[in-house]
Amino acid sequence: MSILSVNIAASNLEGALFGIFLALAIASLCLLVHRRWKEVNAHSVVPVGWLVSAKGMWRSTLFVATIFFIIQISAHWIIGVTRMFDAFLYYEDGTKASAYYANLRKPLEVARTALLILTLFTGDLVLVHRMWIVWNRRTLIAIPTCVTSLGLITSGIGVLYQFSRHSPTDSIFTKKITDWVIGVVVSTLLTKIYGTAMISYRIYVVNKALKDNGLQRGGQSILEILMIFVESSTLSTAWTIFFAIAYASKSALQSLPTSCSPAVNGIAFMLITVRVGLGWDLQLGITGPQDRPETATLAPFQAYPLRAIRLTVTTTVERETDFALTSTSQKQSDNALDIGKD
Repeated sequence: MSILSVNIAASNLEGALFGIFLALAIASLCLLVHRRWKEVNAHSVVPVGWLVSAKGMWRSTLFVATIFFIIQISAHWIIGVTRMFDAFLYYEDGTKASAYYANLRKPLEVARTALLILTLFTGDLVLVHRMWIVWNRRTLIAIPTCVTSLGLITSGIGVLYQFSRHSPTDSIFTKKITDWVIGVVVSTLLTKIYGTAMISYRIYVVNKALKDNGLQRGGQSILEILMIFVESSTLSTAWTIFFAIAYASKSALQSLPTSCSPAVNGIAFMLITVRVGLGWDLQLGITGPQDRPETATLAPFQAYPLRAIRLTVTTTVERETDFALTSTSQKQSDNALDIGKD
């Protein structure tokens, strides 16, 4: 594959993915603001309008992260389109488009790469934050991913420095660039794989415990798989591996995943935000002390380990729309259930 054909394909694919991301982002913002509006009016005597209720959204982690993603990914796409016009119309009258794309020292290419690194870093931070929430805010669990995220930023700065000193005659696969690129790939992969494994394990163990004790209704396996996929950012992990394989093979195809990576990471994050905005959760059928059916809404990763004879039901209510992302854990000792008794 030639560098020109790959960049043309990348520009078109990035445009399509950007459209999907933008649609999800707008839907996510509307859903989050709507939930905020409903919650404010539920506790207000006087009806509150949309604009008034939306003021507190700036203290919401998901809302702010969504705004950052929109700015970063939009700027990345705009720069990509600008570079395409420069390559085919303005640079040497469009006669040397391949040479234009191969020149990593161009200011627009450096800026575009900086936005790529920033988007990867933002996506990793969101994954770390979600993992931290899933594990009930255990700081020790998040320390490894904080270290790898710092490694991503350090390696990213190294890549930008090498790009700014790049010679038009050099390849992107030279050792001085490859060393820093490896640092970026390894850092973000470790963050994504570790976060994916920890979130998936947490959800799997708790769901299995609920099923074994008869607290979860059947027919929810698809929802469980969807939640694991969304929460662990499997999409962005697979895309990073795609880039690693293409770059390791020294193929011009590596331009495709690098061009589309911000949009892919944004889509993965928007799936999380849409899930929160729609309020997806698992409905568990629970039997009370007098065999009276009750319904409780429990996030699967927020239940506590189940005991053999006596189970104390603990619920965690996660609010994504009010202020900063918070979890309010409320132990309901009066809902203690006797399991396995005659």
